[in-house]
Amino acid sequence: MQTRKPKPAPRSQTERRAETRRALLDAALEVMREVGYARVTFGAIAKHAGLTTGALQHHFDTKADLIHAVLVERLMPVMEKGGLESQAGRPLRARCKTIVDLYWGSYGDPAYPVVWDIILGAREDPELAARIRRFQREGSERSLHDVEAAFDGLPLGAAQIRRVYLFITAQLRGLALLRPFESDESVFRGQRRLLVDMLCEYVEAMLAARNQTA
Repeated sequence: MQTRKPKPAPRSQTERRAETRRALLDAALEVMREVGYARVTFGAIAKHAGLTTGALQHHFDTKADLIHAVLVERLMPVMEKGGLESQAGRPLRARCKTIVDLYWGSYGDPAYPVVWDIILGAREDPELAARIRRFQREGSERSLHDVEAAFDGLPLGAAQIRRVYLFITAQLRGLALLRPFESDESVFRGQRRLLVDMLCEYVEAMLAARNQTA
């Protein structure tokens, strides 16, 4: 005799709302990838999600609220994996590779170019631009802790750690923006290896300069 599977428990209103919100944010992200931030409309997002414009407006009052939620809930979590444990005692190259790989896990996401599309497009919306800048500052501070962990135990000061952070992120952001034009993953792997080499030389030069002035 075949045993009947128990019926799944009905979803609560809170679960249904959360599911709808996720669907709308996913749809907004996909529409922006297809047509760009400037051409995003409530109607296009609702249609992509298979929902009504009213359902969208029930969750987000304005386009600015929606775009900010896409950044905070869909894009920035990818950018803020963080939580790197201390790499003290490891060889310098291993440390450099670890931090480059950690950041590429964020910048290498295919959706990353949307971040810059939003940042540049939001310049015409002062309120949204201010919210984005505030969130970026908070994210940068969290990311700096990962760089500190990567080079823990080395005699690098706060200013040098910040320079390393800016060096890594500048290189990887630029590489990530090649995504729409380059599909060969070996290109990205080669560029990351080159970045690891450059980063090792950069840190070694800073350590040497520090030793000379000690």
